[in-house]
Amino acid sequence: MATFLTYLVIIVVLSIVSAFKLSTNEKERWELFLGAFCGIASLFAIVEVISFTVDCLAMFLFDFKPTSSIHVLLIAFWFYCLFVVLNHIFKRTK
Repeated sequence: MATFLTYLVIIVVLSIVSAFKLSTNEKERWELFLGAFCGIASLFAIVEVISFTVDCLAMFLFDFKPTSSIHVLLIAFWFYCLFVVLNHIFKRTK
C-alpha cells in the first residue's frame, strides 16, 4: 500500500510541476496536468508490469508470500484506475 500511495504522490507532484512550468493559461494548465498525469502514470505502470512479471515468476517458481499477492492486487487496481481515466479522456476528446 505504501508503494501505491508513494507512486500516486510522486505522479501528482510531477504532473503539477510540469503543468505549471509549461502552461500559459488556466485551461491549458488543466489539459497539461491530465496529459502529464496519464503519461507519467503509464511510465510507472510499465515499470510495475516488469516488477509484477518478475514477482509472479518468483512467486510461482519458488514460494508464495501474502505480501506479493497484495502487491499484485494493488497493481491490478492501478491498471484499472489508469484504464478508467484514459477511457474517460478519450471519450471526451471525440
